[in-house]
Amino acid sequence: SPSPLESVPAAAAPTTHNVTIENFAFGPAELKIKVGDSVTFTQKDSTPHTVDTDPHPTHTQLPGFDSGTLTQGKTYTFTFTKKGTFTYHCSPHPSMMGTIIVE
Repeated sequence: SPSPLESVPAAAAPTTHNVTIENFAFGPAELKIKVGDSVTFTQKDSTPHTVDTDPHPTHTQLPGFDSGTLTQGKTYTFTFTKKGTFTYHCSPHPSMMGTIIVE
C-alpha cells in the first residue's frame, strides 16, 4: 500500500511558458499561467524590441518586469509570483502589446 506521503497529490511544478516576439507582435498576445510560473520571451525580429510592464513609459505596474533591449535571438525570462492581470508592451513600439493572466 502507498505510504502516507505518496497518497498526497504533489503540487504542480512551476512551468515555463514561451512567447515569441516576431513580426512586431507578441505571440500569444494573451497567456494564462499559474503563480510561480515563468514566461520566456524569444526575440525573432531583426529589429530590437523590449518587454516592459505597463504603463508606457513609466513601467510601474509590475516592478522588475523589464527585459532591456533584446536583439535578434536573445531571450528574457520573468517569474510571476503573484496573481493578477499584467499587461506589457515594447517601449520602442508601444503598439506591440501583450497580457499575462496569473491565476
